[in-house]
Amino acid sequence: MRCHATECALQKVAGPASAAAKRKEAPSSNDASKKGSPAPGAARWPVKRLKMSEDRKIVPRGMRRRTASHNVKRVPKRLRNRAMKEMRDDNTPTVTSRRRKPTTTRARIRSETARKLGILAEKRRKRKLKAAKEKAPTDGGSMNDAPSIQTKITTRPARPKIRRNVLNDPPRPKSKFRKRQLQKTWLPTHLWHAKRARMTEPAKPLWRFAIPLTPNEKIYRATHRGQGERGAVAWDMSYMSTIGLYGNENGVCQVLRKLGVMQESCWSERGQRWRAGTRHWNGMLSRDTRLGRRLICPATIQWNPQDAEQQQTPGNEDSDPKKRQRQLFIRVHPSSFLELFNELLRLVKMQTPQLFIEDLRFEIGSIEITGPASTEVLLGVLQPYFTDLAKKEPHANIFGGLTSAATPSALPPNSSLAFSTLDPRLRYPPRKLAPPDLSDEGQSRLMSLLSSWPADEGLQPYSIFDRDQRFSASRLPRQKSVNKRKGARIPGTDLDPSPSDPPIPILLHASRSARGAEAQGTWTVLAPFKCIQAHLVQPRALPAGVSGQSKVLPGLNEEGQAPFERGLP
Repeated sequence: MRCHATECALQKVAGPASAAAKRKEAPSSNDASKKGSPAPGAARWPVKRLKMSEDRKIVPRGMRRRTASHNVKRVPKRLRNRAMKEMRDDNTPTVTSRRRKPTTTRARIRSETARKLGILAEKRRKRKLKAAKEKAPTDGGSMNDAPSIQTKITTRPARPKIRRNVLNDPPRPKSKFRKRQLQKTWLPTHLWHAKRARMTEPAKPLWRFAIPLTPNEKIYRATHRGQGERGAVAWDMSYMSTIGLYGNENGVCQVLRKLGVMQESCWSERGQRWRAGTRHWNGMLSRDTRLGRRLICPATIQWNPQDAEQQQTPGNEDSDPKKRQRQLFIRVHPSSFLELFNELLRLVKMQTPQLFIEDLRFEIGSIEITGPASTEVLLGVLQPYFTDLAKKEPHANIFGGLTSAATPSALPPNSSLAFSTLDPRLRYPPRKLAPPDLSDEGQSRLMSLLSSWPADEGLQPYSIFDRDQRFSASRLPRQKSVNKRKGARIPGTDLDPSPSDPPIPILLHASRSARGAEAQGTWTVLAPFKCIQAHLVQPRALPAGVSGQSKVLPGLNEEGQAPFERGLP
């Protein structure tokens, strides 16, 4: 066994020779490691860079996730030819869901049952066809032998029932989606979000809703830029609960005071615009307990305006506050909806004449948009509905006078605008807006509009409070019929609304943050529940404008990111 001294001596003797050998081998190894530069004297082999990912497995980040890549029809068109070649080289079979052989017992039983039902349906169809031929009159027969023509009477589907002072059931979903909504309800944009975002677990919904938590894309930085620097961020807030309160004005005011709306600014002359319906109120609601006042939740209250001409008519019931019938919406978070509903139910039964409330959770949906380009996005998506320019609604004229430079924080605090819009699918894809007029005349026009803000002139009751208007707006034509009409039009022309395209009543809330000068404010769009899908998807197709091109549709996790960065609760 060698000792330590012997080892050191052997290394000193063999050191120079081994070092020289290493220096001789070093250039060849280093040169060989370089791309395209073989060692001197070595054979020059062609360098082939191996492709680690195949084309049929590349999915664009901005597109929806794909369930499989074994079918070239699911690959983008630009990569389809190369994907077909790679599948032939790899001997990969093309998988089609309709022709796929069942691999489990349950799938095999379902396929056999479907095949047997198809055979029975074909036999039934042939039997009916044969019976119809036998009953048909022959050439020599009389016309009296022919079967009588039966007229089929078709009726429109009944409106969903909205019961008073009782919780209402969610809308009945389609049969193919019914089993998935036994313990929860889908948002109007569920099918769009489920393909692009991580949803809540099926057995663990949030507030009895299936809510998108976060998109599949990395979106934290995009959300930060969209809500503060450039672009816009939009959320589907249809899970927020809405309660309708109806009755005489004095009784409604007493109920609101008992709910904690006791600020002097609400019931004095300063609150006249709020009670008229051109402003909305944000604050905390509370109730009486044995130990004093107890907070319930933050809420938003919006009054429905009265007809200005009827109020000024002498002898009319609307001119008397005791007989004047008013309506208002109370929007709260779903976690505190039941507590507030029960408290309201107790309070309205104490009033004489008695008021009533309605559960409008599945009647009215909402979208929130924030960021420097939020106004620009709304101007590109919301097109006012009017048959005659002279009959255009006053609030639609005010909204059309805004520019992309007017953020919600620049508007009067807690402003409200209500008008009817076209179906956004008729103007899809939305066009790029013209840049704002930066001249002195254009800036003075915008400043005069913001300073005067003529939303109180010519007030009419808002259409979104009308149940018939909401129901007619929910019966939108199918996308297939809209595409057929687009194909028949002249290229470059807009698609005019037809009698089958109902006006969609909306209500806009412009709110600003209490703290922070950099906050851009927030737009809240209230619309019928079934019309939210058509409005939310449009901003992604809006071309890049002046304020930027980042238009983000995040989830519930990113909803708390913006207030957290601003230091808000």
